[in-house]
Amino acid sequence: MRILHTMLRVGDLDKSIDFYVNRLGMNLLRKKDYPHGKFTLAFVGYGSEKENSVIELTYLRILMVIKLNLLKEIKSSEVFN
Repeated sequence: MRILHTMLRVGDLDKSIDFYVNRLGMNLLRKKDYPHGKFTLAFVGYGSEKENSVIELTYLRILMVIKLNLLKEIKSSEVFN
């Protein structure tokens, strides 16, 4: 038995892919957008998924919406005025 992949949630998929591919030397093995589920998965690794464990980068669009709304609330609150 072996570990197939490890999932990491990311806030910026493009920056995360850039880090793993250009800084750590991994390969982008596959990337798939799920518009109805509002998420995108990207798999990176040093070799094929058949023979190696890989990292699954999960980007959830809803988390970005929540983050942006929270930032708007913080900026408009009396604490920062």
